[in-house]
Amino acid sequence: MAEGAKLYLKCTVGDKIAIFKPGATTPIDFIAVAGKWEVPGDIADGDMTFRIISLVPVSPSFIKFDLTLTLERKGKITNDSIAIRIAPIILPWNGDTVEKIYVTRNIPAIPNHVVIVSNSRWTQDFMELGSSPVVQDGSKKGNILIDLLHANSVNFITNLQNQDKFWQRLECNNKGNGGDIEVMQPDNANYYGKIYHGSYTMATFIKLLKDQGIQSVADGFNTKWLHVGHVDEVVSFIGEKKVFVPSPKKAFDLMHGQIIQGKGNETIRISTYNGENSNGEDIPMVSTTISLMEICVDNSVPNLFDLKDFFKDGLPQSTSSVSFYSDSQVFPKGSYLRIDDEILYVKSVVANPKTGTVTTTIQRGANAAYGGIYSVPSTNAAHDANSKVYAINRPILENISMDNSHPAGIIKRSYTQNMIGYSLVDMPVLFDKADDNGWFAATSNIVNSLVVDGKIYYPKPFNDTFDVYIKANGGTVPVDVWNNFHLYYGELHCATNPFRKLTDPKWWNHIK
Repeated sequence: MAEGAKLYLKCTVGDKIAIFKPGATTPIDFIAVAGKWEVPGDIADGDMTFRIISLVPVSPSFIKFDLTLTLERKGKITNDSIAIRIAPIILPWNGDTVEKIYVTRNIPAIPNHVVIVSNSRWTQDFMELGSSPVVQDGSKKGNILIDLLHANSVNFITNLQNQDKFWQRLECNNKGNGGDIEVMQPDNANYYGKIYHGSYTMATFIKLLKDQGIQSVADGFNTKWLHVGHVDEVVSFIGEKKVFVPSPKKAFDLMHGQIIQGKGNETIRISTYNGENSNGEDIPMVSTTISLMEICVDNSVPNLFDLKDFFKDGLPQSTSSVSFYSDSQVFPKGSYLRIDDEILYVKSVVANPKTGTVTTTIQRGANAAYGGIYSVPSTNAAHDANSKVYAINRPILENISMDNSHPAGIIKRSYTQNMIGYSLVDMPVLFDKADDNGWFAATSNIVNSLVVDGKIYYPKPFNDTFDVYIKANGGTVPVDVWNNFHLYYGELHCATNPFRKLTDPKWWNHIK
């Protein structure tokens, strides 16, 4: 800008616009004159930084707007239309450094947490916490609180603002679905990480974030099959290009391993749906401690058999059907059996009155969903005669089919379109159904974890075998949130909301 020039900004009376000289941390003062702001005095050469403090009224997009720039020097006037970019709202990802973590209930194991009194539990659903750095050196954090207008968040937001002052509070009606929008790990194409979301994030909120041009938005994950339906129930970016995802099959495999080692009496906690109250609100779930045998083995045939009881030489590698003979029915027709890593289908059970025997025919093969009820993973490997065999409980079948194509799940199909280049880390989780209102985690949902400065705090699984596996695959600190949160259809991530520092607040260096 030429020395001696005067700057006029044509805008609506009542707008507040600040201009910073290069390197300055305080703006030049303005004088309102007949619908324009006039910068007094001369402006020297050099770039200027504009900052929007507020607009009256706020523009519908409030992301970009046009101003008319008028330069007056030596009696000559030059008009030019310029676009000024408002400092964007940047949502941090799990790997950004945590300054503090907001909760509504005390969680002793969580560091740097601040309890904000609230009549509801879910700080993740109440708000999104972002940054909008505003000065040229990026030193001012510009903390942003996006109020998602949750029906039960009024006293929480008020109490939070009375305790911690944010640079700005914005309202965006996302119907309280804060846990349904998160940020992927940054990469070369997305310095601050790509935003991802589930099925219940409002299109207006997505557009607001996308239009800023700083963080792109991934295709949405299908979360409609879930009771609550938030994306943090099924995806968690933990760093090192790894992602926690729920795997009922992994849960079954871990339990199966204990059962065939004779440890089927080991226990785990599960929760069951308890209906709604007269206001249509979920009643807290019922908690039960149950053995692995009770979970995995069909209670109509609650026994663990040796394969040699039916096939004295075991089974060869094959996809062909096989039959065995017995004095009475052992497994009902339509049952599914597990032998090592293979799942087999009981195709027919036929009694022969003449011989007094029962012929049971079992379908082997890569799919084993011969009856057309479930689609479950299977192998057709050889099995030793001493291998254990049992009939699988139906709820387990429904769970493991989620890893494939059962209509209740669609878990893996949701991931493949968004997770190219990431390693999916299966976390053991079992689901149950809330009548016709979708699925919820019946065991602790390990995916719903909290990442704090490289450590992964995860919901305690209440089973030692699960815990060993989780720690071997990234988990750091188990946290007991069962009574305060899990039984109310949420977990650790739902119950916490961290404010994180951006790796580099100078967003203008990362515009593409």
